[in-house]
Order: sequence, then structure tokens, then C-alpha cells
Amino acid sequence: MMGDHSSIDMPRSEEGVQTEKTPLLHKGSDPVQKLLKKKKNITDGSKSFLGTEDVEKFDAVGRALVAEFLGTMLLVVVGCGACVGSDVAQPTTLSIALAFGFIIASVVQMIGHISGAHINPAVTIGLLACGRIGLIMSILYIPFQLAGAVAGAALLQYLVPELKKDAIGVVSVGAGLTEGQAFAVEAVITAVLLLVVCAVTDPNRSDLANSAPVAIGLAIACSHIFAVPLTGSGMNPARSFGPAAMVGQWDNQWIYWVAPLVGAACAGAVYRIIFRAPKDDDSSYDL
Repeated sequence: MMGDHSSIDMPRSEEGVQTEKTPLLHKGSDPVQKLLKKKKNITDGSKSFLGTEDVEKFDAVGRALVAEFLGTMLLVVVGCGACVGSDVAQPTTLSIALAFGFIIASVVQMIGHISGAHINPAVTIGLLACGRIGLIMSILYIPFQLAGAVAGAALLQYLVPELKKDAIGVVSVGAGLTEGQAFAVEAVITAVLLLVVCAVTDPNRSDLANSAPVAIGLAIACSHIFAVPLTGSGMNPARSFGPAAMVGQWDNQWIYWVAPLVGAACAGAVYRIIFRAPKDDDSSYDL
């Protein structure tokens, strides 16, 4: 092919003597090469979107799914457990925020190397939009996250006193807040989370120094401080679904699904298009 050679042969003259070879344009400046490179990138992007290579090793896939199940279960047990309280001490916005921030930071440190520690369908969808996970693995992750959340809520109900079994962190829209306002709150806090997640897992950055657990935990905590009084700070469809399923309380549950997914998808796309760090050998931001 043309891109495999550094020169091309010019037509022979009438005397049969070959004329001087003319060098091609500098590699990368040839319009044909650019077209071929762009076509290759599109093909690679399609493969990456499906993520068929991610499911070739069944043992690794199995470990990742188990990690997502257990990580989400721990998130619900500890985070939602902080919402229960007792006759001696009632939960505060700060205590709930710190519990969620600390447990998520711990889980990220614990299983991040196995599954990426999404433990949240919104994070999975956001990273799909950012190009960090394939569609196939995304479809596999979400049911295990939901199952882990239900298992965590069931375990939490078993652990708390009888009078507290319906107070296991079911989220609800605050008094005086409209559905539209609640939707916006959930979308915004989830978008903040996704921007942080995308930033601290950017493979082209060299300044992170294993800061992902702390940064993600802080993003979770500050979002909860803001949103707990307003919406309960769901920002995770699995976390909202597990307690609701065990208690049977589904009021405005759609907000805690649609808003985080929309916020996460938008944030993932924004990071991929605008904020991602360029590769060392590539100063462009072509998708």
C-alpha cells in the first residue's frame, strides 16, 4: 500500500531511463494517510465501544462481577447503615456524608484493580460514554450491582432493630422540592462524581499518584453534604434501588434512576471531548 513506502516510482522516459524518484510528503501530512488513520481510529473505536476484548478471559470477567456485587453490597450496608441511627444518637447530614465517602474510598482501594470499582450503574454508563469500558461489560456489570445493593439492604435489615427496619436509607424528595428540582440535583451531583472519576482514572495523566480513592471519596462526601437535605443524595441507582426494594417504597424512584444516568452520561461525554489529557505523542483531541 502507499502508506508502506517512503517513495514512489515516476513513469519512465522515452529512452527507457527511470526518472528520479520523488519523495512523498512528510509522514502524517499525506491526506491519504490521514484518511486511512481516521478510518482505523473509527474501526478501533467501534471495537472498543463493544468491548469484545474485555470478555475474552472468563476468569477475569467473573472476578470483576463478584467484585462489583460485593463492593455494592458493602456500600449499602455501611452507607445506608449510617442513616439508621439509634435512640442514643441520630444520624446527621455530616455523619451520613462521611460514611458514604469513607466506604466508597475504601471499596475503590479494595477492588479498583479488579473491576474498576464502579459499584454504581451511573458510573458504568458514564465510563461507557467516556470510552473507558465496553458495552458488553457494562451490560454485565449493572445486574450484579443491583443484586449487590439488594443483598446489602437485606443484610442491613437483618442487622438493625425491628423498629428501624424501614429506616434503612430509602431516598425521598425533600419537602417543598419539585420533581424537576430533585431531578436537577441528582443529575448535577452525579455529573460531579463522574468528572472526578474520569479525571483520576485518565490513562494519559502522570500526576495522579494513586489519588483515586481519596478524590472519589471526597466527591461523594461533599455531594452528600449538599444533597442529603434535598433528595437524600441518591447519585447511584443501585444504592437507591436496594433499600426501596426491601422496604417497598417506590415514591419518585424514577428520579433516582433517570437523573443520575443522564448526568453521568453527559459528564462522561464532556470529559472525553473536552477535558481528557492528550497522549504524549498526540496533541490532538480527535475521538
